[in-house]
Amino acid sequence: MENYYPDWMYEIQKKNLPIIATLDNREQLLAVPKLESSSGKHQAKAVSTAHFDWSLHDKVQIMWCDTTASNAGRFNRACTFLGRTFEKELLLFACRHHVYELVLKTVFKNYDEANF
Repeated sequence: MENYYPDWMYEIQKKNLPIIATLDNREQLLAVPKLESSSGKHQAKAVSTAHFDWSLHDKVQIMWCDTTASNAGRFNRACTFLGRTFEKELLLFACRHHVYELVLKTVFKNYDEANF
């Protein structure tokens, strides 16, 4: 597969975490901090810092994140650390976009084979 972006952009994606808040169909980019690692603990610290900086820590009710082990895994997951930081239970919506990507990949592969 051909790379569409320069290599340095992929490095930025690996080390930075975009943090977005949504309210009333509006999105606000809160921060894009650089992470020491992609561990759940470091992600949770970055997310909680952004929410405290924007004074949103007491308003958070729902988290939406992908289902990687660092976010939703059994141990050291970001959701657990965030629940403790905000001192309340948060409703977790799991983003499963990668499942749809696999389905679409199969659909397009079969479509290409049928039409050529």
